[in-house]
Amino acid sequence: MEKIKIICFAGCPVTEDLLLLLENRKQERDFSLYVEKVFRAEDSLEKGLFGTPTILLNGREYQQNRASQAGVYCRVFQTKNGREPFPDVEDLLNHLDEVQKSELSCG
Repeated sequence: MEKIKIICFAGCPVTEDLLLLLENRKQERDFSLYVEKVFRAEDSLEKGLFGTPTILLNGREYQQNRASQAGVYCRVFQTKNGREPFPDVEDLLNHLDEVQKSELSCG
């Protein structure tokens, strides 16, 4: 089963909106959705928080940017409309399909 994990700092409004959109899409698609909240900035590296929300698709970071440091700050995503604080959900789900196909072909 496909898995989306969202790592965020507690109270992030972008993450809350993203979760609502993804929950609505679960009716159309079969994926599991997990959330891990970081409550202290010093726990960011250990938890894998590189800006919030950090999104893992089957364990692979969506739009990974290792130039950024682990920490509690707002993340920016590249979308068809430019740089946005919110990922394009359709693109995110398409990328999840690509990750799944890649895992099956390497399997």
